[in-house]
Order: sequence, then structure tokens, then C-alpha cells
Amino acid sequence: GGFEVLSPFIVAGFNSLQLVSKKECKPFDINRNGLNPGEGAALLLMESEESARDRKAEPIARIKGFGDALDGYHFTRAHPEGKGLVTAIKKAMNIAQIKKQTIDTIHLHGTATLINDSSEYIACKTIFGRNLPEIPAYSTKSMTGHTFGASGALNAVFSVISINNNLIPATLFHEKLDPAFPGLSILKKPVMKYKIRNVLSLSLGFGGEAHALIISRV
Repeated sequence: GGFEVLSPFIVAGFNSLQLVSKKECKPFDINRNGLNPGEGAALLLMESEESARDRKAEPIARIKGFGDALDGYHFTRAHPEGKGLVTAIKKAMNIAQIKKQTIDTIHLHGTATLINDSSEYIACKTIFGRNLPEIPAYSTKSMTGHTFGASGALNAVFSVISINNNLIPATLFHEKLDPAFPGLSILKKPVMKYKIRNVLSLSLGFGGEAHALIISRV
């Protein structure tokens, strides 16, 4: 789980980094110019399969794979080639023992900052290659703002909801894809899918933190 409560310190800090947009958050859009600070909280209960069976619980999703990395490239910026995120995704897919063709959608970190969106795109392109255009992708920070300490948990919640409703969300305010991101399938409208099996949920943090979760249908 995670939480974030906005404070003058948080807002002033991100303003000093020139990362806050005065307009809507537009992840991966050609006119993106920064994030919108947000606040929120999310908590998920993780339980072993045996424990859930013993108490006759009905799991809503499964964590099939996870990976993390720390590339240490910069105090605040992600590595321009997304090296940490590439490592995290490879770890997650190795643990999950699934092929890249079975990822149905990608929940991107998608802050709408110039460098982070580019780094994340390159990481996804490195992993999925020519398969990338076939995988719908989205960022919910266009809805919630960047909730910082809560964002990873919120991404996971959105991913679980997506699986259980067979619905891939849109990226709000996205109008025109940055031509630097060819093949990235950012949805402008929600899409119903016959069956969502696996969602790749990505999160990034200061200092080069990179995290990947593969959240799957039970």
C-alpha cells in the first residue's frame, strides 16, 4: 500500500524541479509539460493461495511476477534509456514465466514529464519491440494526478479493476502522441476487451527506482 497527503513542502519541491504543469497532465502527448500533484491512498491485501483456499476466499487477482531495480543514474531523473525499468520488467517476466505476447495491457507510470515519459517508452520498446503497437497502454495519472508515495499502489488497484471488468482505461487529455514514441498505443477512449489476463504495471521513483508488477487474472 501507499499514501500521500499534499503539503506546501511537496508542491514547492516539485515546482523547484520545474516538473509541475499549470495545465492538464498529458502523458506521452506531444504537448505534455509536466505533472499535476495529487493525493490519495490505496491498500491491497496479499495472501498465499493456500491461505485463501483455507478460508474459502475469492481472490480478485494474482501477483504473478515482480521485479525491481535501481539504476542510480541521477538524483531525480530516470536513466534516458530506461535501463533500470528494463531490468525490473525482465525480472518480473522471468518470475511469472510468461511470454511478452501474453501481456494484454501496460499501466504506464506516465508522469507527463519530458524525460520520464521518454525513458519509459524506450524501456517498453526495448522489451516488447515490434509487439509494442499491439499492446494498449495507459496512464491514470491523467485522472488522479501524481500521488507520489501512493502511485504504485494506485496503479495496482487500477490494474486489478481493469482485469475484473475486462476494461482498459483511457489516458485523459491525451490528444496527439509525441512522434518520438512511434508504436506506443495510448488509448484516448476506454476499450472493452474479451478477456484481460495479464497487466504489466510500472512505477518509477527518484534515484533511479524502477518497479514492475505482472498482475494476472485468477
